Amino acid sequence: MATTIPDYPTGITFEQVWAGLEKTRVLMEENARKWEENIREADKRWEETNARIAKVLDGLAAVKSETTVLMEENAREADKRWEETKANIAKMSDGLAAVKSETTGIGESNGSFSETYFYNSLFNTMSFGGTEFDTIEPGRKAFKKVPGGKRIQGEYDVCMFNGDTVALIEIKYRVRKDNVEKLINKQVNVFKTLYPEYAAHKFYLGIAGMSFDKDAEDTALDNGVGILRPKGENVEILDDNLRVY
Repeated sequence: MATTIPDYPTGITFEQVWAGLEKTRVLMEENARKWEENIREADKRWEETNARIAKVLDGLAAVKSETTVLMEENAREADKRWEETKANIAKMSDGLAAVKSETTGIGESNGSFSETYFYNSLFNTMSFGGTEFDTIEPGRKAFKKVPGGKRIQGEYDVCMFNGDTVALIEIKYRVRKDNVEKLINKQVNVFKTLYPEYAAHKFYLGIAGMSFDKDAEDTALDNGVGILRPKGENVEILDDNLRVY
């Protein structure tokens, strides 16, 4: 089979074709060299980028580690302060309990003193509201069931008795209005239910105290309840306008 040699354009010599090929080869080598340089530059930049990324990651790891340390320190400090706070709360609670106990003790002591003080005065005279009494009792207390299964309770600081009259004396260290109202509206009726044998008797009421709120004193006087209070070394008894209950 015959080989056909391509025809060159008219006027172009072999030397010119060869020169063109040589020029193409040189350009290709130059392009290859530049390509290699670009690859090396890209590799260099990639390595630099990797180094920077590694440095950033190391920095982040250091920040994370430092943050963890700070969080742990803060947690320990918070725990420490919480323990201190709990200890202070416990100490405060103990202090309040002690104050409450002492206050309760003072209140009970004042109440006991008042009851003894006024009872002794009534015991010495055995009279109230111009009426002489045969019997005096301190601290009478009773419970009783009433129809329907309900249980009532009564407690009376001083009770005085004669043939047809009962005197009920309520004693407080400081007398308030509600103490007087309770004596009038509840305690006298409960007494008659607890002790029906006295239900037909005349009842006189008295309220005694080392001090009186103004409205308590007015309520007592307006409702015919006798007032017993200290005056100098004696007990003053305001019982001129007693009402029979």
